[in-house]
Amino acid sequence: MRSRSCRHWHDRYGAELVAMWPGVQELAVSRPPVDPAAAMAVARQQYAYCPDVISQGAGSLADLMAIQVRARRWFFWWD
Repeated sequence: MRSRSCRHWHDRYGAELVAMWPGVQELAVSRPPVDPAAAMAVARQQYAYCPDVISQGAGSLADLMAIQVRARRWFFWWD
């Protein structure tokens, strides 16, 4: 799932892997989603990709959408 998600985000949002170390990925995003429905869909995808972005980070899908999804950098970590 991870490589497929990154490929989709690259094609759709211009996401590029800029840093990776054990348990962490950082993507630079040139075209983050701005449409609320698309942003919520990406928040769901990000949660499926890395549940820690909510359980140890944003706290909810709505907060993830408001904070990370619309940002130019997306961070993922796995504990």
